[in-house]
Amino acid sequence: MRSSLIVLHFLIFISAIIKTSISAEINEGPSRRVIALTSFGADVTNKISPRSLVAIPGSKLLAEDPNMKHLPKISLGRNQPSVEKIISLKPDIVIGASGFHDKVLAKLDKLGISTLDYKIKDINSIQLLANRVSTNLSAPTVSINKYIPACFPSTLVKQKQIDSILVVVGFKPIIAPTSKSWSGSLLRHLGIPNLTSSLPGSGQFSGYATLSPEWVIKSNPNHLAVITFPNAEPPNLSDKPIWKSLSAVKSNKIKYFNYYGLINPGSLNSINNACQKLLNI
Repeated sequence: MRSSLIVLHFLIFISAIIKTSISAEINEGPSRRVIALTSFGADVTNKISPRSLVAIPGSKLLAEDPNMKHLPKISLGRNQPSVEKIISLKPDIVIGASGFHDKVLAKLDKLGISTLDYKIKDINSIQLLANRVSTNLSAPTVSINKYIPACFPSTLVKQKQIDSILVVVGFKPIIAPTSKSWSGSLLRHLGIPNLTSSLPGSGQFSGYATLSPEWVIKSNPNHLAVITFPNAEPPNLSDKPIWKSLSAVKSNKIKYFNYYGLINPGSLNSINNACQKLLNI
């Protein structure tokens, strides 16, 4: 009799698990098919609804992610994605960067495919993008801050006295970010004074200023943040005219930063790494 009761209880338990699983699947419903044209759009979508992603750009930033590395690649490098390939994957929504993907997104709109364009101009823009993606996917809202904890340091860390810094994006000509760039906004968010914050932008790149050698010498920064690019060796500033006379170079207060994170957001992990490095200057 006792063994019969045990079997009966076991069957009831299994039945409850199956019903719960079926109920969850019904409530969850079919996921919307998403194609992300940028590594950042793919990363944010992956944090919200991994099973929704059906294609991503061919980026090293996503290559090692177990949820994404097997997905079809919709583009390589800075090449525009193929509209025909996007259509063949039958997406419900396509996420792209405002400005860079305008033409592709406009074509898809005309074909009746929903699109979402975005621009990451500051740290708050990231959560706004996540909220929009969640709404479009009918998914729960995700707090992005937990994926970039280094960008939200304790009050004690933020109150630490930090010298002004010169961020060098290029040397010929000398280019540095103003307050209107992503990197300028990130420095401001972390409370790090940016020497070129108030300078006017140059030409079509309103977020970046072109500096004269005379300006650099006169400013004589105590800290330098030099941007490095994929497949390029970091420059040896102690051998370069102009630069070798600067206090930052003489005292070896130079930090080399990846392009992804400080100049181009790239991914949440890239941003977190940039914040961590900036606060250790």
